[in-house]
Amino acid sequence: ASSRPYLERGWCYFELCVAAEHERVVNPDGVEELLNALPKSPEDFLEKFSTKKFTSRGDRHVVMTQYLDVLIQGALYADDVENVTSLGKFADGAHIGILAELFKSNDSVLADRAAKALNIVAGAGGISKDDTSCADEFMKLLHDNHVFLRIKAVEALGH
Repeated sequence: ASSRPYLERGWCYFELCVAAEHERVVNPDGVEELLNALPKSPEDFLEKFSTKKFTSRGDRHVVMTQYLDVLIQGALYADDVENVTSLGKFADGAHIGILAELFKSNDSVLADRAAKALNIVAGAGGISKDDTSCADEFMKLLHDNHVFLRIKAVEALGH
């Protein structure tokens, strides 16, 4: 067992943040201090997350991607498609890949909202040349599904 305090551990911090966000902390009595230390916004999460420790090198990226995935799915299920685009400011393009995966979802509501969010991102110039692997995957998905949004992605990429 690690002697590192609970909230200094990256995975523990992430799991508690997600549980608290979705009101899944079963016994909040006695953990008020932990709950009060949790982030109040994605920007706050990112700032606090940068200080967390991991035992495996690649875990920081995995946890950050999972956190972003939780935020995006939450926004899409709440039909807050516009909010998804604001997540890109700290996502380094990862939100495009996540949206492209959600676009393939068997959940038609989630897939439709992911498509709308991708359209907003592409229309706002949110897909950059640095995001070409995600954008290429997105383009392939759009073509495969005969969705008109690919024109917006092409325009955003400047091709």
